Amino acid sequence: MSTRRLMAVLCLWASAVVAAAAAPLSAVAPSSEQVLPNGQPLLVLCYHDVAPALVPGADPLTVDSATLAAHLNWLRSEKYVAIDLQTLVDAYAGTARLPERAVLLTFDDGYESAYTQVFPLLRAFAMPAVVALVGQWMQTPSQLTVRYGESDVPRDHFISWDQAREMQASGLVEFASHSWDLHHGIEGDPAGSVEPAATTHAYLRDAGYESDRAWRERVRSDLERNSVLLAERLGRRPRAIVWPYGRYNAQAEQIASDLGMPIGFTLDSGRRSERAPISRIRRLLIDGNPAPGRFAHLVRAHDDAPTVRFVQVNLDRLPAPGSAGFEPGLNRLLEHIRALGVETVVLQAFAQPARSGRIEAVYFPNRQLPMRADLLNPVAWRIATSTQARVYASMPLEGFALDPMPEDPDAQLRVGELFEDLGKAAYFQGLLLGGSRAGAPLEQTSARAATLASRSRAWQPQLRTALRLQVDREVPLSTQVAVALRDHEYLVIERGASDSASSDADVAAAVASIQGAAPRTIVAIPAPPGSAAHANARAQALLRAGLPNLGVIDLDLDGSATELATLTSALSLRSRLAQATGVTGP
Repeated sequence: MSTRRLMAVLCLWASAVVAAAAAPLSAVAPSSEQVLPNGQPLLVLCYHDVAPALVPGADPLTVDSATLAAHLNWLRSEKYVAIDLQTLVDAYAGTARLPERAVLLTFDDGYESAYTQVFPLLRAFAMPAVVALVGQWMQTPSQLTVRYGESDVPRDHFISWDQAREMQASGLVEFASHSWDLHHGIEGDPAGSVEPAATTHAYLRDAGYESDRAWRERVRSDLERNSVLLAERLGRRPRAIVWPYGRYNAQAEQIASDLGMPIGFTLDSGRRSERAPISRIRRLLIDGNPAPGRFAHLVRAHDDAPTVRFVQVNLDRLPAPGSAGFEPGLNRLLEHIRALGVETVVLQAFAQPARSGRIEAVYFPNRQLPMRADLLNPVAWRIATSTQARVYASMPLEGFALDPMPEDPDAQLRVGELFEDLGKAAYFQGLLLGGSRAGAPLEQTSARAATLASRSRAWQPQLRTALRLQVDREVPLSTQVAVALRDHEYLVIERGASDSASSDADVAAAVASIQGAAPRTIVAIPAPPGSAAHANARAQALLRAGLPNLGVIDLDLDGSATELATLTSALSLRSRLAQATGVTGP
């Protein structure tokens, strides 16, 4: 994969703008608009390079000038009003209101086309924009090349300081920081996963993982250097950070704020109704050079309730990185994910409990338990970049082999640290939580899950949560559904192979009795080796009962092609047609 293509994949994955894919295991679909804390709606668009005309093999994030002009013309015809960054700041502060249809234009990376192609259009349409600059690229002498990922490109592919000053003097362009030199990948684990430098603790072959302190110092030094550079060259320190690849975490966010950049631009997705803080402004990534009709569809897309399909993978079944079987096993898993067509993969982040029933090892570096193998991050990374599926990490709430017993407050603090280390060790989109002791009140279980998730959010504030419900027969199921969805985006109910169709109907009735619960409830069925046909039948029965979202647990990585095809039929969105017609099977 070329470096530019890898960069495009990173951006596309980070933004969850994946063509023809259903939305992920989270309570959100990619939404074009967001709402400020005071309720005002805002549309923010993210562009990259703009070419006079596209050539074969062009970067998928590049649009041509005629297409950009058509986008701006469509926005004007639809009564959108382009705003500058100060207007947005004032709206967040409550000292001004946004126009009824406000749009903010942003252009990443500081390509020369920002001056030659974009700037004339901004003038023609009288529309302001924010342009993000990478300092190291800007400082490279014009006769040399810029290290763009793993390739060398001419420095003149990016704007000059004179061009930047002219754009700024026009009053139409404000420059944001895109880091000094964090717009590249670094090795993030022993398997050699190359991940965004801003949010990854570097894995050093001779010294192990970068410490928290070293990571903070590296990021702070980089962002400060770029702010000083922009102040020297443009006369202003940047007040906004545009995170490379849209990737950020809570620690980096605080560093940027401390350096005078409280405004942060991401590539997150979310519901229109979700209040986005000024440090996490969501943007709609424009890719594929969309014609006006497609662009209009993207802008108008809001909170469609997606059909969810996921598979859960037990990492116990994969060999450790560095072993002879790791790459073949991982490639087989990736092939299964592509064949199944699911958009979310749940990775079991802990090793199977020991004979004692307690969890004695996990699959990520941490301060509390032995690490059986450093598997979670390399597998999650390969899934995300190779299949563009979203990844959730599955973790129980109790049963960890910490001494003294989990009831001890000190042990509970250590469990919290375990979840914090999980959030730091790997990048994923959400947590599937569950596995409390039998008989625990659901309110207590749900609250504990939310508390532990907050520890992981210390590094990844965008994480979503799904609660695995252990049905309590003494409490009305509708009450359990309502309680679980109060604290979490999704509810996952596991159904055994022997559960009856009548009990499926009971579950469907309980879910249907809670307004808005059906799109947020997922029913998971087991598919151990040799059971694909039975799992397919179970899936069809659940769909007929009115439960549209499905998951499969215990995925067999060594299953035959026939077994895989049968499971694909069970998870295929064609099953919605089967639900309506009563026709089952492939």
